[in-house]
Amino acid sequence: RYHWTTVKEKVAAAKGERFANPSPYKEYFNVEMTTKEDQEFLGELFEKMKAEAAEMKDPQAKKALEDFIAKQSVPAIGGKHVFAVEKALSDQIFATANAIFVAVKNSKEQGMTAEEVKTWL
Repeated sequence: RYHWTTVKEKVAAAKGERFANPSPYKEYFNVEMTTKEDQEFLGELFEKMKAEAAEMKDPQAKKALEDFIAKQSVPAIGGKHVFAVEKALSDQIFATANAIFVAVKNSKEQGMTAEEVKTWL
């Protein structure tokens, strides 16, 4: 089943379409809250995710992100926040993070300053 899902995803991507991955797999991420800055960062992350969801055009993806955000909360210092993310969404997150990483790496190689990279991103 997993093999054919990846085949269908690749075929859809080649056509410029999106294939909704029906995979029941989830990935779990642990974020420990050790400082006030950790809490603030996680809170800001949720706010940015809400803003991103508001601008999404794909209704299925928008609903999935809104539902995900609604289930999240910022724990107290010393606590731990566990993200349970659908595999399809985590794949998209990692692909985006990788694209940003490559862009930043390339910008450094091209001699851009940190401020120029922030503006560009």
